[in-house]
Amino acid sequence: MATAAISRPVKIGIIGGTGLDDPEILEGRTEKYVDTPYGKPSDALILGKIKNVDCVLLARHGRQHTIMPSNINFQANIWALKEEGCTHIIVTTACGSLREEIQPGDIVIIDQFIDRTTKRPQTFYDGSHACSGGVCHIPMAEPFCSKTREVLIETAKKLGLKCHSKGTMVTVEGPRFSSRAESLMFRVWGGDLINMTTVPEVVLAREAGICYAAIAMATDYDCWKEHEEAVSVDNVMKTLKENSNKATSLLLTAIPQIGSMEWKETLCSMKVSLQKKKTKPQKNPEFAEGRDVEQTALCLIFSWLPSESIPDQFLNRFWRVTNFQQKIFWKDFRKFYLNCTGWDAAQHRCSLRILRLNPARRFWWEAFSQNTAAAAVLPWSRSQGISRLAMRPPVQLQKANSESLNPA
Repeated sequence: MATAAISRPVKIGIIGGTGLDDPEILEGRTEKYVDTPYGKPSDALILGKIKNVDCVLLARHGRQHTIMPSNINFQANIWALKEEGCTHIIVTTACGSLREEIQPGDIVIIDQFIDRTTKRPQTFYDGSHACSGGVCHIPMAEPFCSKTREVLIETAKKLGLKCHSKGTMVTVEGPRFSSRAESLMFRVWGGDLINMTTVPEVVLAREAGICYAAIAMATDYDCWKEHEEAVSVDNVMKTLKENSNKATSLLLTAIPQIGSMEWKETLCSMKVSLQKKKTKPQKNPEFAEGRDVEQTALCLIFSWLPSESIPDQFLNRFWRVTNFQQKIFWKDFRKFYLNCTGWDAAQHRCSLRILRLNPARRFWWEAFSQNTAAAAVLPWSRSQGISRLAMRPPVQLQKANSESLNPA
């Protein structure tokens, strides 16, 4: 799997920040609207080429700049670029300067970050999507791709751009700007720049095994500097308009060079750094082979009952329970079960759709349906009868036809 990913040709994803997402840099542009397991990305993917290098452009805030930083779907953005086959992501970002020597209009190829965000998912492996199971503890000592950064730095020097070869970006939640006390504190912490979007974008790109680098454009001195006008949207946009051509020329010159380089070793190291720890289901020591017997029994009962007779809270909890929680949930369900009335096994057919979801459920249903003693158990003890039956050692049973699956 890793070999297949490494052998792919270089494809550059470009995430454009405020005022730095001009699609005119691409040749042969086409738009592609996509969806991901994490929702829709910020806008359509714009596919094209820069000097024969395949590129995909995405406006981070949407092309109309309608998405504030906290509401950007970073997971969907990175996932969409990954699915499109991007091996690299180069982003542009407007930021405030926390250092005297980094003046408005300067470019910084950042190498570190300090995370001050509070509301944003920072991993694909959050347990809520089947496409990314497990837990991922990603190394973050060097969050940005050093090889891609070197290309950008050397290209900036050749173009005569005032470029700082490193810098620490402080990413705040936003959308407000910092207070003066915060700005001074970030300087003491060692921050060089401040923005609202680097995190979790860089973290997710690292999880995806993509070479990620950022071109930061300083637009102001935030609010720490005395006798200097504090940051405002108008000043930011004015500086960007005057200096956006710097970031554009850097991209247009660096991308063809990146496309001509050998990246197998770098991409391999990105894959190796992805330490994915898969979670294993806990085994229940009370049952042979760790069978989820209680959940199987519950499934049988659910398939027997008319759906309208089961409260939504039980159904919702049932599909979420883990092995560790099943005992507690089983007791709660039995309390509800014992209070049910009007049960008649002969009137309710088994739901084949539910049984098809798991062969083990079909096995236990066949065992139950062939055990006439268990089938005749009264409502007050039916749950106990199913549990006892399910806990029996596995036996060889012939496949029942569709008629034998009826509880009658």
